[in-house]
Amino acid sequence: MTSVAGHRVGALEVGRSRLTLTIEMRGFLVPVFGRMHRDLTTRHMRLEVEGLKRAAESG
Repeated sequence: MTSVAGHRVGALEVGRSRLTLTIEMRGFLVPVFGRMHRDLTTRHMRLEVEGLKRAAESG
């Protein structure tokens, strides 16, 4: 199984931006492990968003 994650930051209006996180999982075990680890993956992505937001807002 292979997982590839990405980050994209896009400009909106002055002082605002949009963060997009992506994750792509490949392999024949994805249907099994993807479901098993869905909550953990979601938690990690949420923590990453929160950390990037803090960093961006700190100046």
